[in-house]
Amino acid sequence: MLLPFYILKIRKELERKGIDTAKRKALPKRLEGYVIEIGKVFKRLVKNNYITAKDAAMLLRRLLNMNLELYGKYREFVEVDMTLKQLVDTGIDEAIDKAVNKAVTKTKAETKSRSQKQFAKAMKAGGEAMDKIMRYTGLSRREIMAL
Repeated sequence: MLLPFYILKIRKELERKGIDTAKRKALPKRLEGYVIEIGKVFKRLVKNNYITAKDAAMLLRRLLNMNLELYGKYREFVEVDMTLKQLVDTGIDEAIDKAVNKAVTKTKAETKSRSQKQFAKAMKAGGEAMDKIMRYTGLSRREIMAL
């Protein structure tokens, strides 16, 4: 039940002076991961009759309010707000399933893209023709040239 306090950890890092851009960009993703995990915990608690669905919805609304208070002024956290709103509006089951599926799909796409680029890089280093690299990897000429 202490999972909601994880969203406070992000605030400390966000307010820390001298944080580099890459770490700052990663904070919304981490926060969204925490939100998804909180939703899963609430779903389990409701399923096992530790709390009611009404209580879970109320807690999620409180979490949404807290999130808006802490991160509402930062544009990069809009997607986190949308995930929380979806949890509150559509119910825990449907929203968690959508969020998890979205994360899995995005991870698969990123992994596929990374492997395509590695393959293209190896083909390019091996002296293969540009058309052949484009055909086998599905990457554009511009993407291949950038490798």
